[in-house]
Amino acid sequence: MTHKQKIDALVRLLLGMFVAFLSSTIVSNALPTIITELHGTQDQYTWVVTATLLASTATTPI
Repeated sequence: MTHKQKIDALVRLLLGMFVAFLSSTIVSNALPTIITELHGTQDQYTWVVTATLLASTATTPI
């Protein structure tokens, strides 16, 4: 790979990670409001957080 291709790949990787972190930040801030609006319980809140963490962990290496 040329130097330009390496820089381009690194920028794309960092941009993807930024979007993933931004998404998890938005979900974590909005989740209490969403659970309250849907009349959810603490148990459902825990499941959503667990699913979000698992999805984030699985997609970060990709």
